[in-house]
Amino acid sequence: MARAQRGTKLKRKQQARASAARLRRGRDATQATSDRTPVLPVVTAMTPRPNLEVPLVSVENVDWEDGREPISPLLHWQQAERQLDARLAEIGAAGLSARFELKEGRVVWLDVTSLPVAEARAQVIATWARAADLDGSAPDRGLLVMAWADPVLAGAGIAKQDEMGDSLPVDLATARELALRAAEGSGAEFVKNIASPQGEHFLALRTLRPSLGAAMVTPGTPVGMVLRGLADLRRSVSQRDEPTDVLRARFLSLGKTILVQSESAFKDSEWVGRLQRAGKVLTQLAARLAPPTFTAIAAGRQADEWLAQSVAVDLIDALKLLEDEWGAFA
Repeated sequence: MARAQRGTKLKRKQQARASAARLRRGRDATQATSDRTPVLPVVTAMTPRPNLEVPLVSVENVDWEDGREPISPLLHWQQAERQLDARLAEIGAAGLSARFELKEGRVVWLDVTSLPVAEARAQVIATWARAADLDGSAPDRGLLVMAWADPVLAGAGIAKQDEMGDSLPVDLATARELALRAAEGSGAEFVKNIASPQGEHFLALRTLRPSLGAAMVTPGTPVGMVLRGLADLRRSVSQRDEPTDVLRARFLSLGKTILVQSESAFKDSEWVGRLQRAGKVLTQLAARLAPPTFTAIAAGRQADEWLAQSVAVDLIDALKLLEDEWGAFA
């Protein structure tokens, strides 16, 4: 039995030696094969560099329509001003003086002999009065009064626009911009300003044409205009239901309108002196309606947000004197 076990162990050792020999022969064969295999050269792949140049684009080929802001209304009126000059040149009225006739609701362009060459229908947009007429302040400051807030000009003015105020303390440049914006909704073809020593009239024009006749422009009397304005002022002062600033704007507007008429429509008539006096009196009365500012209080002027009764009585008496003076010519 012991001999059989030794035989089995011997047999196992021989099998193990044979297996190890086979493994050595396999490794040697693999190594020999790898030695005979040629080595492949290493090639570095170069990625082509991308073209980073930005293509040239002409500004003329870009479509600017998408997202473009609308044309400003002020630019529209600049173009309309050039069109007005061109139309006047065609008619033969380029460079001629213009005169606003409130009663007739028109603007006429007159030659050197005062004969009308061109005319256009006109509505008042607003008036601007220099503040220097009141207290000697900077000449570029003033008060803009819209036509619908002026009792004298309301009948010859554009319709009320709720988005705009009745009166604003602004400089001349701002006044013109506001007048142009108000003209957008008035149906005006052109906007013209008539200058005066006291300020500016902003007018909405339409139906520009050559004058139909060559007769002298002879306006009527200003009595009705003055009396209507004085009556409206006296009524507003008597009611005392408006702030001092609003009443002051009414006095200024009527006074400026009368002065403008004395320098334009009635400058060669017998009414010049009376119109100038009435306009100056109304401007002086407006100075009594001082707003409650530090300057007014420091100057010792009576300044209240609402009209005091004593001031109202004095203003009514002054207005009655003017009404009596002009009523004699009615």
